[in-house]
Amino acid sequence: MRPVKKEALEAFLAFAGDRILVGHNVHAFDMRFLRAAAKRSGVKLEPTYIDTLTMAQTMYPGLHNYKQGTINKHLELPAYEAHRACEDSAALGRIFCVMLNDLAEKEVTKVSEINTGLGGNREVLKKKYYHLIILVKNQMGLKKLVQDRQ
Repeated sequence: MRPVKKEALEAFLAFAGDRILVGHNVHAFDMRFLRAAAKRSGVKLEPTYIDTLTMAQTMYPGLHNYKQGTINKHLELPAYEAHRACEDSAALGRIFCVMLNDLAEKEVTKVSEINTGLGGNREVLKKKYYHLIILVKNQMGLKKLVQDRQ
């Protein structure tokens, strides 16, 4: 029998313990789901986490995007099959290890230094990212949408 959501969340948190969670786009994606599940379940959720997306934007400016695969390629790490949990996780582990080495060269050694801007670059952390998809039923709906914006 599958555990109910509250039991699954509690099991995950017990597994994670006091460890620092690391993920790519974890702030905007994974943590939203975890917080929503915790709120619905009445479970306390206050994990420390590191978002490699924000780190990459700060550490490797100028990439055409900051998808995990793009960062992996930029760091010249072995190719992997994206969107497969085990491969994505292993690839992120390799990426994070390179990032930690790059941070050590900059004498950034504390999680608090990572999360507050990697030695002073706070502008990346101030950015807000928005993504909006608008669906219209047909060409008439598209025309009306454009007219309403003018």
